[in-house]
Parts: sequence; C-alpha cells; structure tokens
Amino acid sequence: MALVRVNKIEAVQRQTEAAIRMTFGGQDAVAVHAVAAEAHRIMQDFYRGRGEVENYLRLGDWIAPGHTPRFWRHFNAAAEFLRPGEWDPETVFELEEDANDFMIVFAARWYQLQGFPATRDMRIFATWYIACNPGILRADAMPEAALTEKMEAMSAALRALGRADRLRAGQMALDNAAGGTD
Repeated sequence: MALVRVNKIEAVQRQTEAAIRMTFGGQDAVAVHAVAAEAHRIMQDFYRGRGEVENYLRLGDWIAPGHTPRFWRHFNAAAEFLRPGEWDPETVFELEEDANDFMIVFAARWYQLQGFPATRDMRIFATWYIACNPGILRADAMPEAALTEKMEAMSAALRALGRADRLRAGQMALDNAAGGTD
C-alpha cells in the first residue's frame, strides 16, 4: 500500500488543481464543487486559526461592483447545502457550474496570498476564467484580471461559445502547456 504524505497547503494546491482538471474535463459539477469547497475550508481554517478571518473574507473585495450579491448568494447557498448536518432527502439544490469556477479562482488566489507561486494550471484557469467572465473580478484583485488587447480578442471568442466549448478550450490550453514547466 502506498502512503501519500501531504501538508495542508499542499492539499489546497492538489485539490485546486484537481478541481481545475475536473472542470475542464467536463466532470460532474457536484464532485468539482466538493473538491473546490474543501480547498476553501482548509484556507478558511488556516485564516481562522491565525485570527485573520477578515483576510479570508476579503474575497468580496476582489469582486467588481454589481457582481458581489450574485457571488455571495452562490457561495453561501452551495456551502450551506453541502455542509454536514441535518439530512433531508427531499431537499434539492441547483448548483450553477460557474459557482465552481468562482471557488477555484479564489482557492488559487488564497494559495498565492500565502506566498506560494501559482502553478501553471492555476494561471491557465485564472486566465481562462477572466477571459470568459470579464468585468467580474476587479482589475486590482489579481494580475490576470487586467485584460490586454490580445486577451480581449480571446475573451470575445470564448464568450461566443457555449460552456462545453469554453471548457474544451481550457482543456486545450492545459494540454498545450503540459510540455512546459510549472
């Protein structure tokens, strides 16, 4: 039997990257959400343990005006539905797949804010997310949020596609970058 040794920050990195691969691979949105949400929980516990919950909650500062209510609605609803506790088999939750995208971007950002460099997969996902969703994140929130002229053309092309094709484009970006290093 193989033994896997991992610390908490490595777990955040691995879960975030797994969620990215799962998302681009078109895998089950609920499974993606569970993996991305666990990375969030680890980061939240990290900040709470250091008495810095305000820093964890800064993610609202990364959202452009006008998008904050939608973000918090999805973020809180998903977390509430999937948390352990009372079990009601009749309760139905409607998970919007782009809520997972938010969670992945933020897990990667918190990872970076701890002084760890974004991995290749995290950079690709952040760039893909910004291109697909320009204007949702504040330009000062993350380097990828500042759209260049080249990014604006890519953004327009991606936004013209349906989600499945946008995900395929993200998967192609990961595949093309696989020959490079992190």
